[in-house]
Amino acid sequence: MPAGFPSPNVPSNWTTLPSYNSAIMDPNNGTLGIPWNNLLVFISTRAAFLTQVNNDVTQLQQNVSTLQGQVATLQSQVSTLQSQVATLQSQMSTLLNTTIPNLQAKDTDLQNQINTINTQIVSLQTEDTNLQNQINTINGQITALQNEDTNLQNQITANNNNLQGQINTINTRLANAGIP
Repeated sequence: MPAGFPSPNVPSNWTTLPSYNSAIMDPNNGTLGIPWNNLLVFISTRAAFLTQVNNDVTQLQQNVSTLQGQVATLQSQVSTLQSQVATLQSQMSTLLNTTIPNLQAKDTDLQNQINTINTQIVSLQTEDTNLQNQINTINGQITALQNEDTNLQNQITANNNNLQGQINTINTRLANAGIP
């Protein structure tokens, strides 16, 4: 091979300006000569690279489209969450500004009612003690009356026995005297 004609295995020095006026075919073996071979290899390599770049760009576009869909979904979810946060804030505001004060007022009312009931309980306990004392007094009086009744019954029985004895004595004297 001539010294000035490079081959695909020994490419030309691209730092020098190739001459495209050189022969297209190697006259010795009928193959494409340099720089034409290098140009075709370059174009073929660049075409394959551009095809790969195009495939990568297509994949990236699909990825971007997927990410855009995910971003739209996330934005929708964020919007939903913001709406839920606004609802919760409104509920919290109602709870803090209306419900809790109402419950505190009701608690105060109930506490006042409890205090009134406790006062009434103390009064009723005092009244119960007074009534219990009256019951004890009445029970004592009943016991005293029962004792007095027993004494009277005993006196009546004794008087009856005494009268019966006197009646028997009179009847016996009358019978002895012959008076029927």
